[in-house]
Amino acid sequence: MMLDAKATFDGIVVRFAQNPETSERILKNEYYQRASESLGGSQEYMAMEKLREVATAGDYDLVVLDTPPTRNALDFLEAPNRLLSMLHEGALSWLFKPRGKGFSASRAGRAIFGKSQQAMFAIFERFTGGEVVSGISEFVSAFAGLLDGMGARAGEVMELLQSDESAFLLVASPNRIALSEALYFYDRLSEAEIPFRGFVVNRVRPTSANGSVPADPVEAGFTPVDATFDAAVQSIWTGFRQRARQAAVDRHHIAALKDHCGDGVPYVEIPELEGEVHDLEALQMLLAYLK
Repeated sequence: MMLDAKATFDGIVVRFAQNPETSERILKNEYYQRASESLGGSQEYMAMEKLREVATAGDYDLVVLDTPPTRNALDFLEAPNRLLSMLHEGALSWLFKPRGKGFSASRAGRAIFGKSQQAMFAIFERFTGGEVVSGISEFVSAFAGLLDGMGARAGEVMELLQSDESAFLLVASPNRIALSEALYFYDRLSEAEIPFRGFVVNRVRPTSANGSVPADPVEAGFTPVDATFDAAVQSIWTGFRQRARQAAVDRHHIAALKDHCGDGVPYVEIPELEGEVHDLEALQMLLAYLK
């Protein structure tokens, strides 16, 4: 499934609102409608909310969450808390007069929708004044009643991720950048005390049996025949040696990964295959390497 963050957000409003009238008031509020699509951390929070919903429904034997292969994927763990902290500590304070100052729609707009929207809200406040203030104020005051429920749900998801029912698996190709990202993930997951099941190092280029590569075709046992034949063999041999050097680099990076994580972490290597893995037959072929 693909996440529909807006629909999930609306569902939370309906679930945690004090009564149907409150939920309807929030859903119709134009500032909520904007916030539910652009509020910083809302996508990640909704992903956690949907994960909890699917995992606790009892309809599935296994739930797989596939995240992007970037460091931003860990926003899934951190952004919900930042979102709730901002709403708890920031949103509610907008309803009061900080240090004797009045309510500022531009300040509230910046906190809700980002710095790029601050100037727009300042203009709205200048020309429409009370309407903007009352609209944002209504959104914040109505939304405040949802925060405790949202915070509890976020805590439940973290407990689920840290439980024995969950495990993270990191898949990376054997190049330096990809494995560096994988190590970053591994360290962060360890800090969060989230169970880690192992690494799958994908598209590993094969090495020779003894790890050494002859310098030229003759050393490898080829007998010179004629200029045309020898040139063809030399061209193939050059490509082979380049692949062998790349394979050696793969082994070097994989060794660095193992040195960093130690022997207690499982590793699985999948060789680079000739074709694409895009059907059940190809997936079946991978089972021998994944067991």
